[in-house]
Amino acid sequence: MFLVKVSAADSGTPVLSATQSFTVTVTKASQSIQFVPIPSKTYGDAPFVLEATSTSGLPVAYSVTSGPAKITGNTVTLTGAGTVTLRAIQAGDGNHDPASAVDQSLTVAKATLTVKANDVTRVFGAANPPLTSAFTGFVN
Repeated sequence: MFLVKVSAADSGTPVLSATQSFTVTVTKASQSIQFVPIPSKTYGDAPFVLEATSTSGLPVAYSVTSGPAKITGNTVTLTGAGTVTLRAIQAGDGNHDPASAVDQSLTVAKATLTVKANDVTRVFGAANPPLTSAFTGFVN
């Protein structure tokens, strides 16, 4: 709320003057968030960066509301398979109201695990050689 004082004077003779005070109320501007869609992921994918903007230009913050993920700043790290819901928020400031939160859900598929036995041979009558295998796609 601001107090505005207006003064007026007549340049003629005799000099007339008047003062009037007004109260002006300035309301905060509204804002919204645009959250770039997130494609489906697979457990074991590299961490990825979220992209959202507010119409006010103020910075957007993020959180994980549910699911197997953690977030640092705007970078998401998947910690398992399942459905992850992420939230973008902007709390406002002295000139802008808070924006409505925007949630996005994405599906994190299970990683594909492949086990391949290593090829070995043995001569008839000889002892069996050690049997070994190789794993790919294992995510810890």
